[in-house]
Amino acid sequence: NTTLQALEIQNIELDIARKLAVESSRIKSEFLANMSHEIRTPMNGIMGFISLMERTALDKEQQGYLSTINHSAKTLLQILNDILDFSKLEAGKIETHNSIFPVEELISHVIDIFTPQAHSKKLNLIPLIFNDVPRNICGDRQRLSQVLSNLISNAIKFTQQGEVVIRVAVEEYSTQSCILAISVSDTGIGISEQNITNLFQPFKQVSSDFSRGFGGTGLGLSISRSLVKIMKGNISVDSVEGKGSTFNITLPVDLPSQTESTMETRYFDGKLVQLYDSHRLSRLSFLNTFENMGFRVKEHETLASCENAASSPYSSLCVISLGTDETILLDEKRLPQINNIACPVILLVSNSDQQLLDYYARQFDCTVIKRPVFQYQLAPLFAQLLEVEQHSEQASHSIADVEDRKLVNKSILVVDDNKINQDLLVNILQPSGAAVTLVNNGQEALDAFNNALFDLVFMDIHMPEMNGIDTTQALRKKGYSAPIVALTADTAFLEKDVASNYGFNTVLIKPIETKALNQILDDFSAGKNIVSPDYPVSDHREVLNTSQLVTRDLQQALRIADGQEEVAEKLFMRLLEELPEYLDSAGQQFSNRNWQKLWNVLHKLHGATSVCGVPALNNAVKNLQQLIEKQDYRSIDAGLKKLNQEASRLLTYTTEDS
Repeated sequence: NTTLQALEIQNIELDIARKLAVESSRIKSEFLANMSHEIRTPMNGIMGFISLMERTALDKEQQGYLSTINHSAKTLLQILNDILDFSKLEAGKIETHNSIFPVEELISHVIDIFTPQAHSKKLNLIPLIFNDVPRNICGDRQRLSQVLSNLISNAIKFTQQGEVVIRVAVEEYSTQSCILAISVSDTGIGISEQNITNLFQPFKQVSSDFSRGFGGTGLGLSISRSLVKIMKGNISVDSVEGKGSTFNITLPVDLPSQTESTMETRYFDGKLVQLYDSHRLSRLSFLNTFENMGFRVKEHETLASCENAASSPYSSLCVISLGTDETILLDEKRLPQINNIACPVILLVSNSDQQLLDYYARQFDCTVIKRPVFQYQLAPLFAQLLEVEQHSEQASHSIADVEDRKLVNKSILVVDDNKINQDLLVNILQPSGAAVTLVNNGQEALDAFNNALFDLVFMDIHMPEMNGIDTTQALRKKGYSAPIVALTADTAFLEKDVASNYGFNTVLIKPIETKALNQILDDFSAGKNIVSPDYPVSDHREVLNTSQLVTRDLQQALRIADGQEEVAEKLFMRLLEELPEYLDSAGQQFSNRNWQKLWNVLHKLHGATSVCGVPALNNAVKNLQQLIEKQDYRSIDAGLKKLNQEASRLLTYTTEDS
């Protein structure tokens, strides 16, 4: 009897302990989610203003800074998103989204974020990408970038002197896939065997006493391990306390069917480069890079040897790479021979101060570049210096893009009160050479025509103050004959003569499809009469298929953005930034029972959600609009709750299964 009572008491105590542990874990996850959600709001504001700054006139240095800020903000936002949904990450429900991307550029973008921090600590940041690495791979770019960002950030944080080396190689190859071997090594504090055991556990750090001086949540490595596992890879660590650590990732990736197989390009076959770099691994990195491009390389461990060899008439280039501990050499008295070298000289400097780099360029009359630098950045420069034509896949794409500027010298007016639609059209029209003017309503459009002439107009139908139909008819009465394209979600405009009766030349159905838009632009640039694109009925009803209503459909977003990931992401970030304001406005109009103003808010939100690949939210907006149109006022409350529910899912980045 006593034994049974003791056993029962023990079971009760265990159950209480289990419940306390579960509750503690829930509170911890809830706290993280709430904090991350609070931080997301100002982050969305930062992303929005970065987007605005990108449209302003910036010099080269400012563009570089803004690009780094942009990449940093995106990385932080992605981390916040994962923390916000940490319980889903633990359950293994975070999905991967694969796309084709260049390996070297991904590594470059991640390293660029941390270069100023490394330079400020006098650390050498060395990328070592071996020549068997495929040029392009198919994988989850965002997740891989996040993992690398975390590992590189930790390496720099816990290293006070020496170097951080990022190696990329191939472990196994097959015809359609390969296994990438990526490592991040440092010469930092290292990790004891005891601490390695718990290193990848959430909320665990090397040592709470030691780590207090460095900050951090203890979540980074746990998230990284989970993400690598989701991508079907493995992550491990080798470390010696007091000497440094190496984090190793093996990751299976698919190979695109049509791509240059490896980093080798062989632009500069046979040309001789004289290379000075006192650091063995850094020298090996540049040796790989130059040999990939076809150069013969003569390595030098002393500056004097390199300068003497570069004076030879057989030398094509002289590359002087200076580590963080060699800035003292950037004194004209210590580099007396540079100006006497006949071949082009490239000075690679471990410093992020653009003004200082410009000063060195003037001082030594040579090309000065911030380290680290990558093959895709060096190849065009070398081609220019040596007057060599590049016959690469990337170069041919660039030439094709330039030749495709079919709207050069064309002035286009976009009339739309929705900033997201404006962004989409600008990102499609400007690369073709068009000068694009944006206005928000019909009255502004009339004012714009009073000050300038436009070759083509895109006109939204539903706008405040003056709608698209009234504006178009007013322009036609004034004798303006420029083609006007109606922008609307109303497929009734596709019926014969409907658009033309209002004065429009043709119509684009929202969400705008790049194929249809390009058909109009092709007709316009060729001087033909613009005709309405062919719209299969199914294209405009697919969003109503409830089986497809995921919270975020990346494929749909990319299709709308013409396959441009950055454009799709920019549109999505603007939606996240503006969504709370839409919801507040809708709630206010509902409280006032002002159904027409509520419908107007929903119409604008419908236009925004149509181009961002958010079908569940888009459908909730459309359904609520239809309830107002049917005057089904009893159901509007439920419809608004459904709208807020879908918006909440989107704002917390919860991705539903399709």
